[in-house]
Amino acid sequence: MAPVMALFRTSMIHGVRRVVGSRIDVDVPCGTCGYNLRGLTWGRACPECGATHQPRGTMTDTLLAGDEGERARWRLGLALAAACVLVAMVGRVAFFLLSAPGVSELVAGTYIGLGAINSVLWISAVWLVMPPSVVEKRRWMRRPWIAARVLCFAWLVGYGCLVARYATNPSGLVETALGIGDLGGRALGGIGVLCVAFVLSFLAGEAEMERAERRLNAAVWLLAFPTLLAQAFPEKMAWFTLIPLGMVLFFWCWLMGLLLLGILDLHRHVRWGQREAIVTVDRQRRIDERRAELDAEIAATVRSVPRHGGDVKID
Repeated sequence: MAPVMALFRTSMIHGVRRVVGSRIDVDVPCGTCGYNLRGLTWGRACPECGATHQPRGTMTDTLLAGDEGERARWRLGLALAAACVLVAMVGRVAFFLLSAPGVSELVAGTYIGLGAINSVLWISAVWLVMPPSVVEKRRWMRRPWIAARVLCFAWLVGYGCLVARYATNPSGLVETALGIGDLGGRALGGIGVLCVAFVLSFLAGEAEMERAERRLNAAVWLLAFPTLLAQAFPEKMAWFTLIPLGMVLFFWCWLMGLLLLGILDLHRHVRWGQREAIVTVDRQRRIDERRAELDAEIAATVRSVPRHGGDVKID
């Protein structure tokens, strides 16, 4: 469902951008400081106070719509998500290269333990970048939003079964159940990653970040199939399987790289927005201080006129 929604989402966002970026041809006072916004464009910050103004019925930049605490949460969540994607890429490539001659216990144990830790960090990242504010005004996004928040726990289930298989070396039905839980959990986790990429691509479109939107949209369309193939690894690999497996791994890493770059673009956007907000507040503070200094200087240079009756008789 998400890829189909992504197709319509792209055309819808481009239609809204023409409204958000349009010129303000009438006198519109800023609701915060009263500055006349005529001649500017909708969706841009007020040059005096930094407040963002949107025409009615248009979308806002969710990444920068909150206060400083919410932007800090976005930065932390996006940073954790980017770190998890990078660790997954490096770990998978390293495991493939080191296990080509044969899977050793040290390599397998390190890879499984790293994946289990990474799954815990990914859960934290998803819940930080999927706050309830994302779906407050977008009821149609509730399903992928819920799927992203729920399916992130599937990674923990999958790696938990994998750790149990590696540590206990079971047999019979227990081994079969743990194997199903391992592959099923990580498969559902891959679908959850797809849902996260879908929601983030929509937020990038609202923020008019075309490059990040294209990267995340590519992950939405193509991430699931290579992810499922790349997650399964045999204990022994024949030499003639290394080339097709390497091609699949290369394709998977390329898509994961697009996802990583898209997340980093969003993180940079939030970081720059937070810096701009700090500069705007500091600029307004300096303006207020300078205005108070000028008022004090004017008050000091104006001499008070003595009040007396003079020649006029006052009863």
